[in-house]
Amino acid sequence: MNIDKIADASTGQKTPREIFQDEWLRGMPKAQWPSYIDESATLVMEGITIGDTNLTKGDFSIETGTLYRRGLARTTGRQRSETSLPVGSVSGRDLGIVMWALNGLKRDIETSQHTNYTSTSRAVEAVLNKAMIGAVADQNFDYTDFERIRLPEGAAVTDLMAELFCRPRSDAFVDALVEISEESRRSGESLLQLLEQPKMVTALWEHQREALAEWLDSGCRGYVDMATATGKTFLGLATIAHHFGDLHPNDTDLTRKNLRPDTDSDATVVVVAHRSVILDQWKREFDRHLNIPKEASASDGEYTARYSWGEVHFWTPNRLLERDVPDADLVVLDETHHYVGGSGFGALLDQMSGHLLALSGSLNEKNSNTLERRQIPKLFEFSLRDGQRVGIIPQCDWHVRIVPFEGQSTLAEVTEQYRTGYDQYSDGSAASVLEDVADDQLSFNSLSEARSITQSRYGREVKERNDEFRKFSAATKSRGLTKYNLSPTLSAITSITLNHVHDHKCVVLLNSGDEIETVVSGLRRELNENFDDLVVDLDSYDGDPLEAIESFDEKREVGVIIGTASTLGEGVDIKTADVGINRSSGRLSHSLVQRIGRILRNPDGDKRATFYHVVGIPTEEDAVLLKEDGQELLDMASQLVSWGESFDARPGFETMEVGVDESLYQLEQHGAHGILGSDSYSWPTNEDARERLRNICEEIRGSEESVLLKMDPQLTSGTQPSNRTNYVSSHSDSKIELPMTLLKAVSEHVEGNASIGHDSRFIEQAIREGLEEIEIAKIGASESDSDTDFLSAVEINPVLCSVLRVALASTGVSSSEFAQMAVKKALSKHVIDNNEDAFDARSSK
Repeated sequence: MNIDKIADASTGQKTPREIFQDEWLRGMPKAQWPSYIDESATLVMEGITIGDTNLTKGDFSIETGTLYRRGLARTTGRQRSETSLPVGSVSGRDLGIVMWALNGLKRDIETSQHTNYTSTSRAVEAVLNKAMIGAVADQNFDYTDFERIRLPEGAAVTDLMAELFCRPRSDAFVDALVEISEESRRSGESLLQLLEQPKMVTALWEHQREALAEWLDSGCRGYVDMATATGKTFLGLATIAHHFGDLHPNDTDLTRKNLRPDTDSDATVVVVAHRSVILDQWKREFDRHLNIPKEASASDGEYTARYSWGEVHFWTPNRLLERDVPDADLVVLDETHHYVGGSGFGALLDQMSGHLLALSGSLNEKNSNTLERRQIPKLFEFSLRDGQRVGIIPQCDWHVRIVPFEGQSTLAEVTEQYRTGYDQYSDGSAASVLEDVADDQLSFNSLSEARSITQSRYGREVKERNDEFRKFSAATKSRGLTKYNLSPTLSAITSITLNHVHDHKCVVLLNSGDEIETVVSGLRRELNENFDDLVVDLDSYDGDPLEAIESFDEKREVGVIIGTASTLGEGVDIKTADVGINRSSGRLSHSLVQRIGRILRNPDGDKRATFYHVVGIPTEEDAVLLKEDGQELLDMASQLVSWGESFDARPGFETMEVGVDESLYQLEQHGAHGILGSDSYSWPTNEDARERLRNICEEIRGSEESVLLKMDPQLTSGTQPSNRTNYVSSHSDSKIELPMTLLKAVSEHVEGNASIGHDSRFIEQAIREGLEEIEIAKIGASESDSDTDFLSAVEINPVLCSVLRVALASTGVSSSEFAQMAVKKALSKHVIDNNEDAFDARSSK
């Protein structure tokens, strides 16, 4: 005990921590403490005194760290002393230092003059990931102890603290995190300087390493032919990281410093793709894999991003032709087959004499020759079959098992706190404590809107003056945090395992040692004397986990191996497993698809695998917010369907309890009406997921039973029923070439009309209408656009493509000519002030 505490004890004087707890936390659910402490930390940073606590910037983290730790532990549903998670072992002091550092970083981002963040969570996430990657590179801890951190938009510091301390982490990871926070405090240097650096935070797959090595060996010039979904964009990002930043620590052995451009802060990179939507995807991939949030760049119009190390142009071929080829240090050509054979592009290639990577999945001989004549040789090929063989593109049956959350009492407690605040403040009455602020400036209709309001400028001012509103703000954050930390009912995972363990080789992925212990205990009770022969528990294994994994893979005929994502997830091969059972985390990540492929390997291309994704939902009346939880459920379902369809394994949704069926139906109904009836709902950015979500919601509105449970899983490759007519057997090519200026007009129209869906849908409908309305005999050569315009291949419904070819067979009119006419006619009909004459005038420039 230090001298101050001895004095306090002898005089009966309370410590600042005790005063803070007594005056500000008493009567508040412990699960809500972390959010409230974060709110208070922000006030202290701004020089505002918290009551009579006398807490300062110098001692706030030390005094409140223990309280924060107790509250964070409560959100896990376990006592701190009973959990093996980091929150159970880290000291209150160390946790407090990390908490203070993250609140400070969040505040620095919010007040930065160089960025314009609508949400700080991505910036915090990016900085922290890069700092931890830096610790790996500096050999402060091993990469096997690193796990990338992902946060949702609008995440609070409590969400990040839960991600760090309420998930399985190694002692080395936690120690490095504390040291990073301590060093930032000691040096006074902001972590924001890491934000713009292009650092790969994800390791390359082996075939990507091979492709990058070939590119480097060839003097950084050539093209690769890689099938869809095998990581072409990721490879392109790796070339940027290699030249202007750093590869992932697992891949630094590939680095050739002598091949890097001699630039300081004036590098120029050009990324070319035939459609703006693909370029937008590239910008998002900068965020995802280089961890450079979109807002970290200074924008030079829509097409160029400026960073401290240089500028990146995201240009279409037409824009490249308009602007001419800049003196670039690196050019990346994406989906090259769409435009490399277009009129005039060869001349552009002649100007690209430096470092260049061309990416494609379907280059024909003519396009290949076009590249090779410009000393752009073929470097690497990776087919769809190669992807299936290594497990990147698995063939599997995918089940989404929906079950209740495990232990919903804490969620019910926090939900009640939110409901109370919603009833009190949703009408905007909190504005009464401010001058010249109308109620509608602080009114809200949903949990997401409430979170936005409480974090707005006016919301922060109210929190400084109104303690009850500050508690409500903490409740809005705590509910998401608590829900995120809850697990699905673990008995469901035990049940699924028991159904397969005697006849299959199963892999079970859970989130923590506590969860493993629960599932293993259930299996031990049911399997009795067969337990040791069938179950491998990595959490209790004394030796090298990789040895246990290899033994299970090579020697076991049936059984189950159980571990966390850190021991059984990314980078771990279990080639012989044919059943995967995955406990869903609190938020959806595309790594789920990679997990299916990485764990359920398919080396011979003939294995049928089964994957279960076990998802929890709130089922108790006091714990559920029907509209908000329903929206979240449907958003997740649409994303899963979209991902599944991308590799021919659309999931089927299922439950095993009647009560869950009814809860699911109510969530669907309220969620769908909330989505379709809201002008402010944030639709998925992914086009396929957005379309799936809209279709699911429309179907739900007229249904008297669960739509998700009625959804049929997609037939996988090779299972097409024999009674279906193959309309496209003689016309396997379902692509039509259209001018890029016309495609641009279509994209602009579709972007302004969300009900249309996507570009190809508009084009297909235009062709259908054209077949009924246009006199084919009157179409002449004049209807097609100038040969100087680039042509791009658009994939449409193969049946429609066949019908069109049959209709045009004896007319002398090509599919492309007819499609151009039909699309122009549709645009002139549907777009105000975008008639055919205006379009022709624009395309002739």
